[in-house]
Parts: sequence; structure tokens; C-alpha cells
Amino acid sequence: MNSSLKLRCRHLQYLSLRKQGQQFPVQTRPSPVTYEDAVYHEWAAFIQAIRPPTLVLAHGGATDSTCNGMPTVASRGVRFRPGLQLHGATALMDELFRDILMPILQAGWPGLTRLTVQGVSKSVLGGLSDLQDVQITIDETVKWCWNGTVGDD
Repeated sequence: MNSSLKLRCRHLQYLSLRKQGQQFPVQTRPSPVTYEDAVYHEWAAFIQAIRPPTLVLAHGGATDSTCNGMPTVASRGVRFRPGLQLHGATALMDELFRDILMPILQAGWPGLTRLTVQGVSKSVLGGLSDLQDVQITIDETVKWCWNGTVGDD
């Protein structure tokens, strides 16, 4: 992370970070898993450096990806090895969120007053309710997307 950016943003009061994510094991778009990992680590470093009073984090899938929803494997001419699970209990992007960002969020920081998390399964957000004096909003739905309007937002 660029140190001059951290310096310029040290008094930031509101930080909103949104991205597409890998929902399913066979999904190659919007990005490879290694890129996903790097983005979450970059977010973590920036959040720790800035520690904004208000933080909004959101992720969701691309609406035009062939694996957003149950892929029609037969119509795509794709063969998968037997037993490959297309839809896991926890989305890959949620696992990365849990493993990389949750330790920072659970610890909190002085001055954190409002935290909003969108598009992340509640199953990976345990421990946020322990934050003292922080208004927490969790919405598993995504009210935005990259390819058009979703929801009522």
C-alpha cells in the first residue's frame, strides 16, 4: 500500500470499499483467487492504517458471470470431475472476508462508531456483536452490482 495515500487519508471519516468476488469454485471471473486474496489484504492494511470512524464493506458477484447462479453445465459443454461441488456452504469470497478482514473488524479500534457489511454471509460474521459502542449493520443482500441495478437501492 502506498504510504503517501495512507498519509493523505489519515483523517478520513468515512471509508466505503466495494468489490466483485468469487462466489463459486468454477468461477474464473471477475478475477483469479490470488487476485482476490491480494485485494482483501490491501483492504486490511488500509483499514488498519486509516481506522475510519465509519466503515462500509461490500462484495458481490458479477451478474454476467456464467457461474453466478447455478451454471447450466450441459449447455456450456463443460465437464467436471465427479463430486465437484459448484456451490459450497460458504462462498469463496466470504471465506476470504472471514480469514483476512474479520480479525481486524472483531478487534475494532478507538473511534469506530459505525460498521456496515453488505453481501457477506452472516455465518462468517460472528464476533462483530461484541464490539462496544459501534452501530453495526449487516445486510447479506447486495443492492449494487457492476452490470446494472440490483434491488431497490
